[in-house]
Amino acid sequence: MIARLPEQARPAVGMITRAAFTTGLNRILLVAAVIALVSGVVSLAAIRGRDFAQQRDPARRADHLKIK
Repeated sequence: MIARLPEQARPAVGMITRAAFTTGLNRILLVAAVIALVSGVVSLAAIRGRDFAQQRDPARRADHLKIK
């Protein structure tokens, strides 16, 4: 497509095209980073403390494995 343009316009159009692409990509990546950060904070806030697995005493853990 750029090859069809006049010789004098090709460098300017190429530079504009690259600038537009990189600007758009930067915005997309910035939005994705903000969404990921907000999602992480919301998920940490939404999980209750009692929902985390608690480590038990190894001696007590072995008691329920004994055959009665």
